[in-house]
Amino acid sequence: MLLAVTALCLASCSTVRKTADVVGVDNTVHNYPVIADMQVSPQRVTQTVEWRNGLVPQKKVEEEKGNLVADLLAKAGGDVLLEPQFIHESDGVLPRAFRHHKITVTGFVGTYKNFHKATPEDLKALQMTQGVMPNKPEKMNEGGNLLKKLIIRK
Repeated sequence: MLLAVTALCLASCSTVRKTADVVGVDNTVHNYPVIADMQVSPQRVTQTVEWRNGLVPQKKVEEEKGNLVADLLAKAGGDVLLEPQFIHESDGVLPRAFRHHKITVTGFVGTYKNFHKATPEDLKALQMTQGVMPNKPEKMNEGGNLLKKLIIRK
């Protein structure tokens, strides 16, 4: 009996090795461009947040900036804050853990309206601007003027 159990255990412990071919699947999603108009508020809006850090928890300035913008947009009913300007004030007298912070943000509230599928003219304008808009802020005027020229030429 013991010999049969041992033989059964040894026989059941075998390694099976199989191989398979894998075919690549193109899982790229191609989106058709959507265009929207933006309605921009003519007056600047401002909001301020103040806090004093204690030992725990420590609030981070960048995190608070994001929360401040989100609160401002929620109150104003907007989608995006254009030309945001931040002023961060902090008293440097106390140790960092106990400093008083005040952040003020100002900007123009923008709201997206009239979402629609891109027209052939929109697609042509988008295609003409591919690679034209620079990523560096110091070149934005140059790129912006070129974009205006491209759109005006139609």
